[in-house]
Amino acid sequence: INAEYMGSPSGNRGTVKMAVEHRTEDLKKKIDEINKLYFNESREDMQSNVKELFALCPQVDEACALIDYLPSRLTIPYLIALLDKEQSRKTLPLAQRFANTIGQAKLDGSNCRVLLLVAKCLALDPSPKWQSVAYKFLLRFLGFDSLKASEAEEAARITAKMALVPEVYDFEGILDVSAVQKLAKGSDNDKELFRLLQAVIGGDVVTVESFQDEVLAPWGLTKDGLLTKARQLRLGLLSPAPITVSFAELAEKLHVQADAVESVVVAAAARGIIRAKIDQVAQSVLLTPDRTINFDQKKWQQLYETLGQWRDVIDSLTTKFSELSSGVAGAAAPKENGG
Repeated sequence: INAEYMGSPSGNRGTVKMAVEHRTEDLKKKIDEINKLYFNESREDMQSNVKELFALCPQVDEACALIDYLPSRLTIPYLIALLDKEQSRKTLPLAQRFANTIGQAKLDGSNCRVLLLVAKCLALDPSPKWQSVAYKFLLRFLGFDSLKASEAEEAARITAKMALVPEVYDFEGILDVSAVQKLAKGSDNDKELFRLLQAVIGGDVVTVESFQDEVLAPWGLTKDGLLTKARQLRLGLLSPAPITVSFAELAEKLHVQADAVESVVVAAAARGIIRAKIDQVAQSVLLTPDRTINFDQKKWQQLYETLGQWRDVIDSLTTKFSELSSGVAGAAAPKENGG
């Protein structure tokens, strides 16, 4: 069906055959119809055939095979329907397969739910790569205006939890998202989740320490993991400029023993939160923030405006140089008739 697969011996048409072997004849006929329509670019006619094709494949495994086989622009509605039905290890490979396509797709209010569903599926994989992708999909989903209140609330809750897992350190704008802010006025559980999110992002080690394990466990979080994260972020927020701090001072600020300071500094440097130069003799560290930890929408707007001002100045200079260049060229041109 996909032109890349049609001429390729390594195409995955065999996947479809295995998934639906007990309905082979009906499927072959339907796929042949879609083939003809696809190459004639009759996209509207294809949709009804695709719908019938999925009706022949009611099982999750079969639907996964078809979605993986058909061109993505034909299957997003069916991917949504499938992941609505099941988000499990069975559908995880499909979500991973389509993550790049979904990430680049132009979505609107009618199909943006695919971001939420794929993210919930990807979150089942604990690897840093997929945790990060899931988190970014959730933030993108929350950026749409026409969301159902229940879905926005669910997504905000999941996003807040994912921002707290050890693998995620990208907090750009999360505290500015309206649905996330509403957690602070929600149930007692949501209020506590928002308070924890603020504490970790702000490197507030004391507040993080105050949370009990029985509160954190239902969220899939551990106090040790949260403290590790908060301490690393705290280092990045100590000063906007390079600063030399003794091991003893850092131990007090981070609520750790002095002999544990070095490991926290090394971990934060590895994460790209700070740059550090450790002086073992002096028992001190030269800390330099390596990035802005919470670069919110207001700061992005300030940067955008600054860049705009620079652009206007450059445009003005370019115009002036052009005018001067034209004037010099005109003065140097030979005059006609010997005048």
